[in-house]
Amino acid sequence: MRKIEYNISSFKSINLKHFVISISIASLLSILFIYLGISNIADTNVGLKEKVDQKKYYENEQQKIKDNKKLFEERITEIKKIWSQRIKFANSVIRSKTFPFLKWLNYFENILPDMVQINEILLDTGLKGDVITTVSSYSTEKLYELYEKLIGDNLVIASESENNGVFKSKLKVTLKK
Repeated sequence: MRKIEYNISSFKSINLKHFVISISIASLLSILFIYLGISNIADTNVGLKEKVDQKKYYENEQQKIKDNKKLFEERITEIKKIWSQRIKFANSVIRSKTFPFLKWLNYFENILPDMVQINEILLDTGLKGDVITTVSSYSTEKLYELYEKLIGDNLVIASESENNGVFKSKLKVTLKK
């Protein structure tokens, strides 16, 4: 290893121009880096400040939603009470209905002879209890059997017809409640 000795007095002097340029460049670079660092810190602070403001905004919005939730739940409870009363009323009306559709349909199912079918049935919801029905069969005897079962129910035969061996009859019956 070689030992380096540099003695300013024994050698030539430092180039002042070169020294000033080097120091100036170093100083300018230092100032530039300091400026960029401060600028980055300022930008970071602005970004953090925006995020803090945004967090406060969302916290406020969340609080508003919680407050509105209470109001909505109270309103929903009120609406449920109103609809509950309406449903109770509607159910009481349905229960007190005097026209028993299913009972009458079951009645027809029970008295309908074999080989006779109901093609159409219209139930009157009025107080009379009229039922208009169209029945068909391949046998007039089966139709007459149905007529005999319905005579006690004020049977009115509105029309009878035959088409390709199928006998159709339109009947009006007043069923008792």
